[in-house]
Amino acid sequence: MALLDVTGITDPAGKRLCSWRSETPSATLCATLEHDYEAVSLLVYRTSGEGWFEIALDGQGKARGWVKSSPRATFRPLAVLFRDRLTYLTPSWDRTLAPKPGGAAAPGAPRPALKQPEPAVRVKSTATVRGKLWLEVDILDGVCGQSDSPKVLSSGWVPAHSQADGRLVVWFYSRGC
Repeated sequence: MALLDVTGITDPAGKRLCSWRSETPSATLCATLEHDYEAVSLLVYRTSGEGWFEIALDGQGKARGWVKSSPRATFRPLAVLFRDRLTYLTPSWDRTLAPKPGGAAAPGAPRPALKQPEPAVRVKSTATVRGKLWLEVDILDGVCGQSDSPKVLSSGWVPAHSQADGRLVVWFYSRGC
């Protein structure tokens, strides 16, 4: 058990597991991401039943627990978060594109030759295969002021989460360009 309060998450013995914002330089921040300008949400790893969410009880997402949502809470699925956003491929992307959701790149298939470490993408659609979310993306030549209609450099499917480290493969600039 743990207690969620206005400053973070605390274990039953009163030890602070993580904080919403830095209380001290050594404070461990809870596992959150900014989803809009200066608006953050707890990471939700799984949902179950009516309003139950599995969340991280620490900053790394190693200790997890289930919390019942309040009627005021808003759950934002990844597929919805990516609509009309300035999305990009994160460093957790393995630089491959699959021809279909849940698939793998063909052996020896060329990897897109990209100059940007976090290439801009457009999320076109989503699919769930064997319980894992996949995203169909167009890799673009840029999105921030370079052109009203960016050029598509490559297209394919990527898993929402890296198999190597479990981190998000696609994210977005919550504060714009």
